[in-house]
Amino acid sequence: MNSWLARRARALKTTTAAVGVLAVALFGVAVTAAPASASFPSCGAVTLSGSSWLGGQGVDVHSNGVNTNTGVSCGSAVYNLNASPSQMGQGWQCVELAQRLYDTRGWHSGGSFGLPYAYQIYDDATNLGFTSQANGSITSIVPGDMVVQGTADTWSSAGHVDVVDYVNGTTVHIVQQNSTSPTATYTLSGGTLSGASGGDIVGVVHSPQNTNTGGSGGGTTASVSSQVTPDGVQHVYNGTASGSVYDTSWGNGASLTTWQVGNVSPAAAIADSSQIVGGVLHVYAETNSGIYDVSWGNGAPLTQWQVN
Repeated sequence: MNSWLARRARALKTTTAAVGVLAVALFGVAVTAAPASASFPSCGAVTLSGSSWLGGQGVDVHSNGVNTNTGVSCGSAVYNLNASPSQMGQGWQCVELAQRLYDTRGWHSGGSFGLPYAYQIYDDATNLGFTSQANGSITSIVPGDMVVQGTADTWSSAGHVDVVDYVNGTTVHIVQQNSTSPTATYTLSGGTLSGASGGDIVGVVHSPQNTNTGGSGGGTTASVSSQVTPDGVQHVYNGTASGSVYDTSWGNGASLTTWQVGNVSPAAAIADSSQIVGGVLHVYAETNSGIYDVSWGNGAPLTQWQVN
């Protein structure tokens, strides 16, 4: 596959099986797989669990198998939240994730968005009952919002859509399907988003039924603690009003990383403290209903339990 076809391979993010046929008609070649050098999880494998993002209120992200980053779906079209696994669209395209999340959370009714291309989510936002903000004029972005790529996207003339997980300062963390990584980040500055995948961010789409506010995982930061681990890496642990607990780390050669380590919802994490015991990191999240110990590291798995 030449470089031009590789760029076009991701061209048709869609909710219908017919678009896969359209790709053949448009480009004169059937794009059936990612480059041979790529290695992706098997078709339908869960690459990010729903409980690990959006404050525990996300949905599972599935792999598009060897078709990852292409407009070809490794799975069939299913529009049934009660299916096993739950699915709302072509398996497993980027639009399917957004549709499944929005229907699951009650942010959209009526099944799929009914659009053949991802970029049309922004264009048809009003008809779908959503609001939109053009990139360059973004004044608000909250967990659950959709970030939409347009027709001039670096990889796809059909665009791309991902979902905001949480916002930490000027960094917008997103979750996406049918992409090499299920997570990525944007930078928001002066009302403009930049970064992540693609080069044509047209704007942000919001559902009025999405009542999330603030930054991390659907809630504003309610508590913070910090420490430097023996490897010289700085860690900041923050608990949110929605009960999510995050670890943000950087320094001593480690890149800036944020991940969710715990979830004590529906209670708010009103106070945090932390310590290292036997090389294992412990973050203690206090809520109105008790204290939780979230621990991991030095060979110990990520574990959470209520202390009292």
